[in-house]
Amino acid sequence: MKNQKGFTLIELVVVMVILALLAAVAVPKFLDLQKQAEAASVKGVVGNIRSALGIRVARALVSGEDLQTLADNLYPMSLLSTVPEPYLGRGDAVPTDKGVWYEGNGSHDLYYILRNGDIVSDPTTATALRFEIEVVQEDLDGDGTMEDVGLVFEKYDNTSTIDADTDSANDADFNWNY
Repeated sequence: MKNQKGFTLIELVVVMVILALLAAVAVPKFLDLQKQAEAASVKGVVGNIRSALGIRVARALVSGEDLQTLADNLYPMSLLSTVPEPYLGRGDAVPTDKGVWYEGNGSHDLYYILRNGDIVSDPTTATALRFEIEVVQEDLDGDGTMEDVGLVFEKYDNTSTIDADTDSANDADFNWNY
């Protein structure tokens, strides 16, 4: 009898079935990783800006600085010690690159051009996220006069929401759907 070397047909079929099962489970997860990474990156930058803004507002309140003047002269990325890559700076023209940050010239709004439209709830209309610094006002003494009490960094238009299916948490003030 000859000594045969190699795989039998059954062994090859078993290996192919195992590989097909692994691919069926792993491929969808790998496809979502890019969306999850982009959503996490945007959320991280926004969180960093919010933290830095809180510190800047605290300094302004202690020194008696006018919050409206501060908001009018403050660019969000100027609050960070290190800006995220890629940050294109300030400009009037909308960049054609995807996955980039830029600030509107004179508007003090911060924009993120979406790399993956699938991370927003309505990818047919959303191509960018827009953020702005706003003054928070309250009637502190009940006399009907609103006073500046702080600044917030918010998403400008809440019609598009991030939808990266990473978990079930919901950050309502930023309008994330994951």
